[in-house]
Amino acid sequence: VTDSEGYSLDLSVNAAINLDTEITADDIINAAEQSQSLPVTGKASGDFQTGDTVTLTVNGKTFTGPVDVDGNFSINVPGSDLAADPDATIEASLVATNAIGGSATVTDTEGYSVDTDMTNTAITLDENITADDIINAAEAAQQIPVTGKASGDFQTGDTVTLTVNGKTFTGPVDVDGNFSINVPGADLVADGDKVIDASLAATDAAGNSITVTDTEGYSVDTEMTNTA
Repeated sequence: VTDSEGYSLDLSVNAAINLDTEITADDIINAAEQSQSLPVTGKASGDFQTGDTVTLTVNGKTFTGPVDVDGNFSINVPGSDLAADPDATIEASLVATNAIGGSATVTDTEGYSVDTDMTNTAITLDENITADDIINAAEAAQQIPVTGKASGDFQTGDTVTLTVNGKTFTGPVDVDGNFSINVPGADLVADGDKVIDASLAATDAAGNSITVTDTEGYSVDTEMTNTA
């Protein structure tokens, strides 16, 4: 713009907006985060004024907030909307102004991932806890390894808990999901219903967690009172 005296006024605005690259620690929305309000952060640069408005569009909804004196912004977005967004992409726009009244709208986008499901996780106890699945008198005096396998979503070191005779025995799963936990034969003999109750507290790389269970029965024969 030029006035009659020859002065020029530059109303152009040179601004940018950049969303931070991770909206959570691992940039994956998990089941717990889905139920929270998550801060989406970023920074304006170039020509802008404190208080200029950032608008985020997620799942067809808009969420707004101001930039501070350094251009930073933080806008809370429901994790449920982030999880439901069809393309898992945040769209951001900044209406930037300069000190002499110029304005411009600049944009940025940032993708993320969603993992809220562990329904494929399972634990399976091996069918036989001894060669014949019967605890005999000798085995009643030994430590009996109870074995099995986790499948689906789990992580190495997730804990398996066995309940036998009112007592709990724990151990980790290995990288392939296998586990082996020693249980006293005396407790297997004394267990009221002769059933091992197993539970796995499983986690996945996204931070989801679930507890899954299995049971396995067995028999006990420690007497030979009918031997002549």
